[in-house]
Amino acid sequence: ARPVRRAPSVRAVVRFPRLAHPPAQGTKRGFTSHPLTARPAVTLADLAGRPFILTTAGCRPLIMGAALTAQVRLDVAFEASGPAAILEMVAAGLGVSIVPTLGLPADLSTVVTRPLEPKMTRSLALAVPSADDCAPTARAFLDQLGAFTL
Repeated sequence: ARPVRRAPSVRAVVRFPRLAHPPAQGTKRGFTSHPLTARPAVTLADLAGRPFILTTAGCRPLIMGAALTAQVRLDVAFEASGPAAILEMVAAGLGVSIVPTLGLPADLSTVVTRPLEPKMTRSLALAVPSADDCAPTARAFLDQLGAFTL
């Protein structure tokens, strides 16, 4: 039997999150009368009192924990599981949200984003059974990260 070699854990720190909010009707992308777009960044306190779309996915504890620490009550009007659904709800003018930058599409259409201050990060890990036997897509991902060494 061949010995099993363990792959080192791979961690990618994701710049997380940004605020997503809808521009006013009839405005060009990136230009809006929404009050938060005038700011270079927003805080959790800036979100208080606005309808908030909360993720039901893995970022939820991070968002709620940060709000608790900052003593900010988010007015959760809607919940959705995926970034695409959240962005659609924001684009429809249903509220503001916090989404990970990793999940943002290149074209945000009518949604404008602003960095959230203070920044929050989360660690992601990829585990493979063996560096020699991992799937080609997993290996390509590891190579892309540039953080994989044997």
